[in-house]
Amino acid sequence: MAIGRVFKRKWKKPDGTTGESRFYSIAYPWQGETRVESSRLESESQARALLKQRLAEMGRGTFVPNQDRVYISDLLELLKADYRANNQRSLQDALWKLTPVLNYFEGWKVKAITVDKINAYVTFRLEEKAATATINGELRYLRRMLRLGARHGKLSSIPLIELLKGEARRTGFIDPGEFADLLTHFDDSDVADLIEFLYSTGWRVSAGRGLEWRDVDLIHGTVTMRSELSKNKEPITLPFFAGIEEILQRRHGLRRAECPFVFHRNGRPIKDFRAEWVKATEAANRTGLLVHDLCRSAARNLSRAGVHETVASKFMNRKTLAIYKLYRVVDNEDLRLAGAALDGYLKDAEKAGKVEPLAQSHKQFRHSKRKTAPKGKPK
Repeated sequence: MAIGRVFKRKWKKPDGTTGESRFYSIAYPWQGETRVESSRLESESQARALLKQRLAEMGRGTFVPNQDRVYISDLLELLKADYRANNQRSLQDALWKLTPVLNYFEGWKVKAITVDKINAYVTFRLEEKAATATINGELRYLRRMLRLGARHGKLSSIPLIELLKGEARRTGFIDPGEFADLLTHFDDSDVADLIEFLYSTGWRVSAGRGLEWRDVDLIHGTVTMRSELSKNKEPITLPFFAGIEEILQRRHGLRRAECPFVFHRNGRPIKDFRAEWVKATEAANRTGLLVHDLCRSAARNLSRAGVHETVASKFMNRKTLAIYKLYRVVDNEDLRLAGAALDGYLKDAEKAGKVEPLAQSHKQFRHSKRKTAPKGKPK
């Protein structure tokens, strides 16, 4: 006995005649009941093929009812809910990066977003002169939304999304001498203090701006990044060192009773300082330098100071070594220092381990035995 059937819906009209749909419907067993679905097809053979597909999906355990009614906007709501449930603070950044994706696929059913359609989107973005890294960022968020749809039982399968190759990673940084010169070009001393603190610690801008006096212990000499300020939700406490003690003591002299923030402008939080940053970097002939490049600079400074990468990663409050290594950019100077260190090691090893050739040592041993041997023949 066949499972399921193909038929056309019929109904009675007010005049007593029978009406019939021009589309075929399919019926099949699902969770102990008979499920009826319109195929939206006028061909009986195509409707039978759809029924066969549904039965095969149920056999594989991949059948998802109503997935034809899932839109891109539904996946966006899943993404928002996932960010809120996991207390992730980068939702606004995700929504901003998803803007081109949502505009392109606005009103689309997810089922229609195939590999070909995604490739067409990539081509569209390339024609708009979007950078490879930008497009890959958008594809990552689209892929995450599709995976959430599958995880929540909205989709039976999702298209394979491959990222573009040749993504250029940001490699900006600034040396200590250049940074000291950069600080002299800030007209706003409050912003300059914040920038210097970020350069010394490698912390993210949000952590520096949100730092409050309750996080600073001037008596015991520590400063803490609260979990609320940490991107990975893990707090970190740093003991004072000259680079930050001087800054925090200076900020303490500017402390306002009504303002909890360490870095502020006349008692108000420092929010947007892009104009000040652009003006200072241009004046220092470092146009194009990003504030986030201070993190890469801190990672390199810690490495060149001889700090082990595990400690440096913790110092900068990066959750894993893999994340820290994204900031630790190796340049030609690092390679030069590595070569110089290798030369020094080889010379020291050569001096410490210098030995005479084996044959020469053997001759000397035999010669010394002849000299010390007793005269005369043994009795």
